[in-house]
Amino acid sequence: MSNEKLCAGCLRDNEENIAETWCSNCSELVCKFCAKVHRRFDPPHKIVQLNDLSENNFSLIESSKYCGTHSDQKSVLFCSQHDQSICDLCLSDDHANCKSIISIERAAKGAKEGTAADDLEKRLKDIGTVARTSLKEVKTNVDSLVKQKSDILQMVSTVRKEIEKRLDELEQDITEEIEKQYNTCQQRVMEQKIVMEKQEKELMDRNSDINSLKLCTNDIQFFQTIKTLDVSTHQYETEMTTKITRISLEYEPNEEISKLLAALKSF
Repeated sequence: MSNEKLCAGCLRDNEENIAETWCSNCSELVCKFCAKVHRRFDPPHKIVQLNDLSENNFSLIESSKYCGTHSDQKSVLFCSQHDQSICDLCLSDDHANCKSIISIERAAKGAKEGTAADDLEKRLKDIGTVARTSLKEVKTNVDSLVKQKSDILQMVSTVRKEIEKRLDELEQDITEEIEKQYNTCQQRVMEQKIVMEKQEKELMDRNSDINSLKLCTNDIQFFQTIKTLDVSTHQYETEMTTKITRISLEYEPNEEISKLLAALKSF
């Protein structure tokens, strides 16, 4: 992880010491001295080197321990009925009638050995496959737009030659319009391409995050993080069900031009 971070325990004692490790049990940054103390607890706390924890993993762990509805409250309970981590406020506000409320510790027990992470990884891979297919279609669309542009401009040039200089101005107008349409189409396609490339990278990062999180978190942190990723993954799945709109460049010669060409051929 980049940027210097301070030991949470020392800060509570009005001291500033650089944190080199992370305590999975306490979910906080610890310095070298405090890490030694945490290891002496019974049972010993799990200490992870910050170098082994990516910035993205750290952010996921930090954000996942807080309630999705009440951002200032920590998730301490789990509603099995809604498959959702909740805080004490959620319990009284929205889950008062739910019968299957258990502690987050109980819900997270054995999370790393369960199927939730495997299922999430599979879903991310499936979405990644869809993303790569969509990206391939977009790239093909980019190439076809270039060819379509070339074909249309060639047709316009042929028309111009057939009716000589009288259509020079018309050719210029048409060319400018085609260029404008092409730029518009190209911009839309490139926007799709950028979105697809970004989603593909994010999906690959997510899969990598899951593997590294298994090594750097305790069951609760891993369980909460997986649940957080599950929500964003559902959004990816929803977005991927929307088919990429194929963008084409078209041109239809003016009817009067066709009449003029026919008239010229009769001369």
